[in-house]
Amino acid sequence: MKDDSARAARAGRPRLAHGIRLGRAAESQEYWLASRTHDRRVRLNASAGAILARCDGSLDLDELIAELERHFGTEGIRAEVVEFLERARRDGWIE
Repeated sequence: MKDDSARAARAGRPRLAHGIRLGRAAESQEYWLASRTHDRRVRLNASAGAILARCDGSLDLDELIAELERHFGTEGIRAEVVEFLERARRDGWIE
């Protein structure tokens, strides 16, 4: 496993990448991502949607994790959130 501190240093204040839009169906917990350059949507589970909904550039990694722990009423999710953000960055969803 990569060093969490190195990943956290790269994370900065995550925000959705230019051209990526996050939506949520009003009647359900379903989130989706859409891109201006691709004519498709990616469906997300509630956890992924909750993470990306907070990726607006206003929170640093520690603040984002604290907010998610409050939202989900849990602790100790740092590794999973960092891993998801790394994947989201590789997939071009966040910057």
